Amino acid sequence: MPEELVFEQGTDVATRKASQEFFSWLMKETAFFYAGAGDLAGSVSVAKAEDVYGVINRDNPYGRGIRFGIAEQNMAMMGAAMTADRLPGGYAPVSVFSSYGVFSSMMTNAIRLILIGNHLYPESKGFFVLLSAHDGPETGEDGPTHQGLYWMSMYNAYPGIKVYKPMDANEVVEMLFHAFEKGEPIALSVTRPGTPVFKRGENACCGQSVPEAREAINGAYTFKDYKNNGNEKVVLAISGMQVLKNTIEIVPELEAQGLDVKLLAVTSPELFEDLRKSNPEKANAIFSDEERERTVAVHAGWKGFLYPFLLPADYVKRSICIDTYLKSGGVDEVYELAGLTSQGIKEKINKALN
Repeated sequence: MPEELVFEQGTDVATRKASQEFFSWLMKETAFFYAGAGDLAGSVSVAKAEDVYGVINRDNPYGRGIRFGIAEQNMAMMGAAMTADRLPGGYAPVSVFSSYGVFSSMMTNAIRLILIGNHLYPESKGFFVLLSAHDGPETGEDGPTHQGLYWMSMYNAYPGIKVYKPMDANEVVEMLFHAFEKGEPIALSVTRPGTPVFKRGENACCGQSVPEAREAINGAYTFKDYKNNGNEKVVLAISGMQVLKNTIEIVPELEAQGLDVKLLAVTSPELFEDLRKSNPEKANAIFSDEERERTVAVHAGWKGFLYPFLLPADYVKRSICIDTYLKSGGVDEVYELAGLTSQGIKEKINKALN
């Protein structure tokens, strides 16, 4: 791991600082990476990456920083669409474009169109990072107009993009490396104030070992396990670094009440659902189906983000829906494609019940 991408445990580092260092490092490592923002490049921390080759303008045509202006919809259209291009030699551009998390909702339609293109033309699939900076209640002084609480609901719904919410600076780096390895677009949530870079390893939290930051790519991991002392067990499924920090402080009080507390750090419910499919044994060791009935979800934002940790284990199997992009056609043709004809629905019902 490059030295500048490793953050000292026990210090306070804003997660936007971690993404800044990653994108600045990446800009020096690849010829086809572009970074930009509206009027907030310095604040949302993409300016350092822009500075490597400078901002594109008449005097600097080979710059790789883009100043989009206060136009999130246009920024998403340009930033995402350019990644579907293929340069001579087959090279694929990659981009990061950023605004406050709350303004990510303005970008949904442009991003939806790119995701449809990725679905229909996988040979030119684009990869980009929507950097949802200054996310959550942490943007407190700017008031409710700027607090990113619900924007992730749309991106959760869209096939072809995942929401990542790393817990600390080192997790930001690990999850970004993972995203670039997978090549699937992401919306990355980072925050403005400094938050703890969690201590890892033996006796790091509550007398127990805390896994390495790399475990964040599972979508969820056990930050603190049960003590198995015979008390009533409860799982606290937590998303957000400030929420986790605040919850750690009250664990001794909860345990004094007679509870045996497990802290489940959730960084991406969608990644964890992928793990349940690809490696169910590992996923079950992190969070078992039996634990769902004794889980409390804590998220400083949209409550539906953590529903996958509260719903019955077979909720996906029992959900008959459309979870892909369709094609043009008559009503009957489109419903045939979606598997929602009369017979299609019957087959899905029988499959769900068996």
